[in-house]
Amino acid sequence: MKTFTLGLMIFCVAMVIGQGSIVGPKPADSASKLVHKAYALKFFTYGFTLGLAVVVLMVCGLILLRKAREDYRVEKLRLMQDLVEGSLQDHAKKGDDE
Repeated sequence: MKTFTLGLMIFCVAMVIGQGSIVGPKPADSASKLVHKAYALKFFTYGFTLGLAVVVLMVCGLILLRKAREDYRVEKLRLMQDLVEGSLQDHAKKGDDE
């Protein structure tokens, strides 16, 4: 999942950087209506693809964040249990020494 998210992030950055060369320059005002429609379709498709990729990237990021938070919670609980058990063992040893 991390690799996919990283790859998608690189893809999104590459799309933003390469927008000018991929979509191309805006046609001149004197160009035909068909050329303007083709450019608009290409620009819309490019923008929609980029937007969709960004949304998927955000969802992947949220999934990774949720998993990291759950792992942290489990680790925190385990460490707290270890601390309590160690403290109880120390008190038991202290009681045996007296």
